[in-house]
Amino acid sequence: MNSAAKVLKPSFCQTASAFLVVDGKILLIKHKKLGAWLSPGGHIDAGELPHEAAEREFFEETSIRVRSVGTTADQNVLPVPFKSGLHWVCEENYQRRDQNLPPLEKWSRGCEQHFDLAYVVEPVGDLEFKKNDEETDGIAWFTLEEIENLDTFEDVKRSIKMAFSYAKTHR
Repeated sequence: MNSAAKVLKPSFCQTASAFLVVDGKILLIKHKKLGAWLSPGGHIDAGELPHEAAEREFFEETSIRVRSVGTTADQNVLPVPFKSGLHWVCEENYQRRDQNLPPLEKWSRGCEQHFDLAYVVEPVGDLEFKKNDEETDGIAWFTLEEIENLDTFEDVKRSIKMAFSYAKTHR
């Protein structure tokens, strides 16, 4: 019999995010719970394709309609995310679960990590944005140079730089 302790894997939710780069600037939202600048995004709903979730979340958080770069009329061909990965949402929930404690109310879905699919998107219509007061504390355009001093996480900065590069080569 193996005497090694069983290691719990973090529970994760599937999410999608959208990066809109226009005229050398990227549109970001200041996340209310995290207090950091991020790309719009969120959980993928049941029956929703990841790129559809990215487009929906972008609209909900900015009021700008977008479509994923690479979207075609062929429903068998889906847009390809420029990045996928896991990131911690609430490592504390993971540790609380290990101690048989309920998740923190701040992250009540129980997500400990997000498996995120990130898409570069393009606008469908005008670029007039409106902040979603429920989820965000701000919305603004940033140049690539401004990203270095942005109040956000290092992995988000890397994703933003990747989005700039991807947007330049895939339009």
